[in-house]
Amino acid sequence: MMTLRSLLLAAAVTAALPVLQAEAAGAFECPVPDAGAKVDASVAALLPPDDAFDDVVKLNAAVDAMTAAGVSRAVVIDILVSRYCPVMAKESWLSDAEKTDRMRAFASRVTRIVFGLESEDTIIFDVALPSAIANQVTSEATAAKVTPQAWIASQVDKVIAGN
Repeated sequence: MMTLRSLLLAAAVTAALPVLQAEAAGAFECPVPDAGAKVDASVAALLPPDDAFDDVVKLNAAVDAMTAAGVSRAVVIDILVSRYCPVMAKESWLSDAEKTDRMRAFASRVTRIVFGLESEDTIIFDVALPSAIANQVTSEATAAKVTPQAWIASQVDKVIAGN
């Protein structure tokens, strides 16, 4: 039986694969959705408008509506990623690499939402850190006897609170 971790990994890779293939080709291109990811009018009505893909509440509502309508989780991810790609493609001020990075982050975020790992109360940011900074974060977290993620969250809380 497939574990949740394996399922999440498979879904994330499946969702990100077309974007990774587009990056390998050099120019940012939106993939043609799989046959299962094509939407009829009733499912299309459940999707957020182009300007709402970053709104967690609207994104969660779209995921909930599609799963309630019987759309499988994998297809929900494919639909949302394939619908977000043209939105990202229009962002002419971003380089192809930046568009690809944003697509990867969106695919990861959608996967977490679809599998119930993100809500409007908790948002997970994927942030790449240079190895020297990552090592320092790990060292600080170890000294504080917390995970690196908990240490980073505490530092963000301190900065926002003005401490």
